[in-house]
Amino acid sequence: MQTNGCGSMAGIIFFISYFLMVPLIFLNLFIAIILEGFEQTNQRVNNLIPEEELEKFRDHWSTYDRDATGYIKIKDLTKLMFDLRDPLGWNERYREDLEW
Repeated sequence: MQTNGCGSMAGIIFFISYFLMVPLIFLNLFIAIILEGFEQTNQRVNNLIPEEELEKFRDHWSTYDRDATGYIKIKDLTKLMFDLRDPLGWNERYREDLEW
């Protein structure tokens, strides 16, 4: 390709490589920003309830749901909540409110 005094072959190579590489770089940056935001959100959600509390919940739930059906009786719900205590369950002060 003859340029007839309109720059050099290096300019054409730069122009083509620029328009091929820059969109890829910006696409990668965009994806990296989205993934970082997802990771931060996922870490916040995972830190809402500590693993020890979830383990405690599983243990107490299994005492009321021995067959592992995923359901417990309504009458056992208040017992479960008092067994769990804070932060997932109820304190003793709620017991007075329920006894009416």
